[in-house]
Amino acid sequence: MADVDMRGLVDAMTGRELSIVAPHKAAQNAPVRLEVRNLGRRGAFSGVSLTVCAGDVVGIAGLVGSGRTEVLRAVFGADEPDTGEVLIDGNPTRFRSPRHAVRRGVGLLPEDRKNQGLLLNRALRENVSLATLGQFTRWGVLSPRREERAVRGLMGALRIVARGTGQAVVTLSGGNQQKVVLARWLARRCDILLIDEPTRGVDIGAKEEIYRLIQGLAEGGAAVLVVSSELKELFALCSRVLVMRSGRLVGEFGGASLREENVVEAMLLEGTEHGIATVAAG
Repeated sequence: MADVDMRGLVDAMTGRELSIVAPHKAAQNAPVRLEVRNLGRRGAFSGVSLTVCAGDVVGIAGLVGSGRTEVLRAVFGADEPDTGEVLIDGNPTRFRSPRHAVRRGVGLLPEDRKNQGLLLNRALRENVSLATLGQFTRWGVLSPRREERAVRGLMGALRIVARGTGQAVVTLSGGNQQKVVLARWLARRCDILLIDEPTRGVDIGAKEEIYRLIQGLAEGGAAVLVVSSELKELFALCSRVLVMRSGRLVGEFGGASLREENVVEAMLLEGTEHGIATVAAG
């Protein structure tokens, strides 16, 4: 497609005169909690390097098929990378499985929460405590009272609307289902959260609450990496936005460079690569 046509598409996607967007403020002098070096998976993505500090929210933008979801899955151990490495708090780590990642304090909210993130026909209580059953057991015996108390506390904190902890997750709204997955990782006290499409299929009110929760997690010291198809969502949440195209990172924007026009052009236009080192947040 001609460059002029693609630029017209950029304007159509943004739908307004473009201006600087103020990102979520990044943590100052915070330690790097998650580092990815030259990560690659054949047929999906290659040469991906990024960092996320404690207390920061970093976004990944890109069209469907750009490799953004696959990067999260590889970091989490759901798919095995062919090249590169993942470092947690400066220590090289290769997660053999998602279970290994969870043990190291990494949680994933998948894009397809209904099929990959939830046990839809099971109780809310079971879905929340799934990753933390050890906290509610002694000598191998589960304490329903302790489990119930913990889950009820999380329901209140996240404003999960349900009849009780025994309600089947399949009967909850999309926003409340997403909060159930967030509650699971809150219960686990994850230091690193990988979030794929945080508000897909939820109403506006639930979106605002989920944004508040994600920012609260970052303020509590978590490192958060977010993939989203909604640019306004990334601008609202993130101090930096990375852009993927055709399986590669082609841009990084932060501070004054975090503009809708810049991000959309990097997503769509060949020859508009923005050096990761030179366009970083300032």
